[in-house]
Amino acid sequence: RGIGHKKFKKTKIGEIPEEWEIVTLGKFVKIVSGNYYPLKDFVKSGVPVLKIDNVGYGEISWDTISHIPNRVA
Repeated sequence: RGIGHKKFKKTKIGEIPEEWEIVTLGKFVKIVSGNYYPLKDFVKSGVPVLKIDNVGYGEISWDTISHIPNRVA
């Protein structure tokens, strides 16, 4: 429902704040398929990596999120 929003609109994914819009994930992120970052190169903080094991039906679990360095050599 957003934070502090007072007016909402009904959409195909449910009720959202009037100012929001529904867009595809690809509008904001680069989706890479078939490539995998080596496990040894993950770090404790940096750029979050959304992996298939973080995705469930209708939800994303951020409990086990992995990170890659902010700059890749």
